[in-house]
Amino acid sequence: TWVRSNLISGDATFTNSGTNIFYDADAVGTGNHYTGNVTYNKNSGSAFTVGTGDTTSIGGGLSLNSNAISLSKIQFTDNNDGVVQQSGSTPIVIPTLIMNKGGKAKITLMDTVRVTSNLNLNSGIIATGVNSNLLLEDGMTYLGGSDSSYVDGPMLKIGNDAFTFPLGQKNAYAPITITAPAAITDQFRAQYKNMNPGDTYDSTQKDPTLNHLSRAEYWLLDRTTGTSNVSVTIGWAANRSGVVNDVPSLRVARWDGAKWKDLGHGTTTGTNTMGTIQTTAAVTSFSPFTMASTTALNPLPINISRFGALRQSSSVFLSWTTENEINFSHFEVERAGTDNNFVSIGKADAHNNASTQQYTFNDESPHSGINLYRLKLVDIDGKFSYSKIATVVFNKVASIIIYPNPAKDYIKVLSPKKIALIQITDMSGKVIKTFTQGNDSRYSIRELHKGLYILKITDKEKNTISKKLLVQ
Repeated sequence: TWVRSNLISGDATFTNSGTNIFYDADAVGTGNHYTGNVTYNKNSGSAFTVGTGDTTSIGGGLSLNSNAISLSKIQFTDNNDGVVQQSGSTPIVIPTLIMNKGGKAKITLMDTVRVTSNLNLNSGIIATGVNSNLLLEDGMTYLGGSDSSYVDGPMLKIGNDAFTFPLGQKNAYAPITITAPAAITDQFRAQYKNMNPGDTYDSTQKDPTLNHLSRAEYWLLDRTTGTSNVSVTIGWAANRSGVVNDVPSLRVARWDGAKWKDLGHGTTTGTNTMGTIQTTAAVTSFSPFTMASTTALNPLPINISRFGALRQSSSVFLSWTTENEINFSHFEVERAGTDNNFVSIGKADAHNNASTQQYTFNDESPHSGINLYRLKLVDIDGKFSYSKIATVVFNKVASIIIYPNPAKDYIKVLSPKKIALIQITDMSGKVIKTFTQGNDSRYSIRELHKGLYILKITDKEKNTISKKLLVQ
């Protein structure tokens, strides 16, 4: 059975239960393009080959039911996410794997995939896991690697050649390089983490030569087979690491299980916005690696050590603590509801000091229901990042009735719960009039000018709801 030169929309499944041979794209000019997921099942028969003569392009994911299915040249394309998986027990072998996915689409490996010839990272992300690595054989090369195409998760390399692992995370390319191991059977595993290493490995425990560590990222590099010692090169890029302002004081640091060790300042390349640094000598033990600095320079970047939001009677109190504010401009406080649409509700100028700094902000008009808060951290060069998200919930005051609305001389507020406070604010949030619960539910508004106002009602349980009021 030959499957040649087709464009097949949607998902496709091929099952061989007979005695024949199955060929998919077995000759030059016979490549197939599947826009959805593809499943190959070999229940019996002789050879079952895919992409031996031309490229088999898959817009979704790839599923196999047998170790005996021979894959040769597989391209993942289109804008859909997909998975690669099999029901067999051995790694999936794809001699040539090409990533040409668009729109930040990714392929997630559910089983280990072994690439034996070529890896092309043009566009799209390969997501891996602890038991589903991407494994490259000895002598393997690859093309590409960028902010739009990388490996997100653990990756293995076997062999005695120098190698750069094309890693990344969160739309940022972050490779790590090793010099050539001594043995062809040596194996190294690497992974990039776009997060503060101090959250997992105590950044206060470090060699006295180190002033501070990066708070933006780290790499996991382990020698899983063999005894070779290799030099390690990591790098920085402004979009993920911050701008380096003093390259000579940069260091490579490694966590040894108790503290961060200074591995020195070897060969460097690049500029303040992008470059690499190598360890001074070959590394004999492996574990997390990150960049560090021997001076207060190289912010790498600002650290938010604490950010919290506290519900008050009718407002939300935000507070945060920073460390190492250098070349930093300001914070923007952003809020969103359940739609996750963040908008700016305030600004705080930075103290721009390397010591610990504290900030507060009060949100006087939170949403009724869920309120999500985050900080936008803006450097003086305009680059920015975001803090973690803090959540505060204001339960709605059920079945509140306000009438008349529009109103002229008075309003009535009917609520199933006892009302503690009623505030009328203008549209800028300025409090114009305040009421407490009286003997009846009628409140005079004769002194208010015509226009639109906000009525904020707080019950005895400190639940607050806001409603618009039109005064005629």
